Amino acid sequence: VHAETGEWLGQHAGIIHYTVGQRRGLEIGGQPEPLYVVGLNAERAEVMVGPRRMLAVSAAMGAYAHRLDQDVVYWETVGLLHDFDWEIHPTLDEHPGKGAGMLRAEGWDEETIRVILSHYTEGTGVERHKPIDFALMACDEITGLIIATTLVKPSRNIAEVTASTLRKKWKDRRFAAGVDRDDVMAATADFSRECFAGELELWAHIDNVLQAMQDAAAALELDGRLAA
Repeated sequence: VHAETGEWLGQHAGIIHYTVGQRRGLEIGGQPEPLYVVGLNAERAEVMVGPRRMLAVSAAMGAYAHRLDQDVVYWETVGLLHDFDWEIHPTLDEHPGKGAGMLRAEGWDEETIRVILSHYTEGTGVERHKPIDFALMACDEITGLIIATTLVKPSRNIAEVTASTLRKKWKDRRFAAGVDRDDVMAATADFSRECFAGELELWAHIDNVLQAMQDAAAALELDGRLAA
């Protein structure tokens, strides 16, 4: 099942044969971008798949949950879910507000839905007030810049991406133009104030996200295997 669209993509060979982060062996061709296993539901025997960026946000969220002594698995799950409806509702007039009903229909709890709605307060009216809310906002867009920076390297290896590399790409607003630098700065400042007593600086945060994604390089397939 596609995690963002809810579309049924095929029949799997048994949930025990799949792991989160897996891409090969899914046998679901014809997709516009590579899909990865982003979740497993044993009760419904469902294998949830989604794009790389969902795994990247999950990795960053898990790393911050560990730093803040929070529930790592839950924070990772929220990272996987937060943009679940983007392909169905690809505008901020609809996302993520219209997706809340889809989550309820799938049995997700109201607290998880609240967290996801809080990452677009302007459209949903749901304010951010818990550490997980601010972490999600701070980790969301910056993963896109890191993925893009990795994929333009001949090696396609995130281990070769450094803070210096990212600073250069950050300054060029034509690169990964969909990553709103002002939004990233504002979200990081809020996260820093609410969870780190104002001591988490922008580039320290970006480096933390980079390290989390480097640790998850194999799952993200940003470990060089995509090099031409």
